[in-house]
Amino acid sequence: ACSQNRTESTALQSVRSSNVGVCPTQNIRSAILLALRISFCMNVFASMALINVATSTVIGLLVVFANRKSRLNQLYGAFAATIVWWSFAYFSWQISSNASDAELWTRLFMMGAIAITPVYFHFTTELLYATKKYARFVIGGYIFTGVFLVLDWTPLFIQGVSSREIFRFQFWPDAGPL
Repeated sequence: ACSQNRTESTALQSVRSSNVGVCPTQNIRSAILLALRISFCMNVFASMALINVATSTVIGLLVVFANRKSRLNQLYGAFAATIVWWSFAYFSWQISSNASDAELWTRLFMMGAIAITPVYFHFTTELLYATKKYARFVIGGYIFTGVFLVLDWTPLFIQGVSSREIFRFQFWPDAGPL
């Protein structure tokens, strides 16, 4: 899938060619395809995170705008927003070029990951008409989320990032005791 040498040279020749018979849109299309192939093959995790951002955004907006007043649709929109947050920060971590940026984006994607569970639980209780029955758990989940969101910015949660190659990740988070 990532044997792109022949594909790159063909695409580059197409982009660089100045033949009269070559349509300019073909050059643009070839350049875009080349960029996507290189990007995808260099870091599949970052590419998947971007796809996740796009699909979660579209589906979340479609559900919310289908019925803006529906509590269920609003909660699904909030759930999709936490996934978008997590995925965008994860993507940004993957493409970080220095340790301080990587640490910032790691803490931000952990914020999204922390928020996903209680929001999804709340959405599920609403879907099952059980929000009142499990109200204490929903509220408790949001309280724990708040605590962990604060702890995310301390060394108890993430001590920093190390510059080591693990699964082609340039920077890897160093876990704290929590």
